[in-house]
Amino acid sequence: MMKSWGLCILAFTLCVVAQGDDSCFTEIHSLCNSESTYNQVQFEKKCTAKNKAFKESGNDAVTKAQDLVRDHLTTSLEYLLMGNKFKQWNINRPGFHGYFNKLADEAWQDAIDLIQHMTERGQTPKLAVEAPFQMEPKKDAKYIQASEVELLSMALEKEQVLAGRISDIIKVSHAHHDPEFFHYLSEHLSDKRVLKIKHLANHVNNLYAAILNADKPGESGDHNFAIHTYDTLVLQREM
Repeated sequence: MMKSWGLCILAFTLCVVAQGDDSCFTEIHSLCNSESTYNQVQFEKKCTAKNKAFKESGNDAVTKAQDLVRDHLTTSLEYLLMGNKFKQWNINRPGFHGYFNKLADEAWQDAIDLIQHMTERGQTPKLAVEAPFQMEPKKDAKYIQASEVELLSMALEKEQVLAGRISDIIKVSHAHHDPEFFHYLSEHLSDKRVLKIKHLANHVNNLYAAILNADKPGESGDHNFAIHTYDTLVLQREM
């Protein structure tokens, strides 16, 4: 009996020593025994869901995660600008309009999911997102003047940039020995982006090939008809 009590006391002592002065237990123990006054800042700092990559608010993982949220939200707004062009009466490409709106919704949802995950890990994202045309006034005009295949190529480049930034934060999460965040980024963001890049690359190459074939000398086709056919038979079926 005495031996069991001795082992319990030893284990408890080792646990307290291992946790040190920065542990939640130490803070709670001091408050419960009236050894210190309640300090909300210290209490929230010690008794928190933050750990591993999210341990400190200003570290590189948290900063990159917040930047990644902003990147997704900004990209979503840019996709909306791209898609809005095809809703105009004189263009009327419902397939392209719906496809870019779909890309916008997916980028927005990825941002929301990342915000929720950061919150689950104890972080409160600090966001300040500006509309693309406010950051670069000429960008709105650039989207309006671009052709269908040019806008698809822009979207492809945006997804490749996002993929690179996701890869960077995956490396950071690995450096912080945070397998949970590593798994989340890989499964929920990186894997989806690989497929999205593949699909966009296919659209760019297939549409460009259709336009080139239609404009070949001796061909009776018209590149506008090729674009209309792609809009109707390919993109509208993806909605």
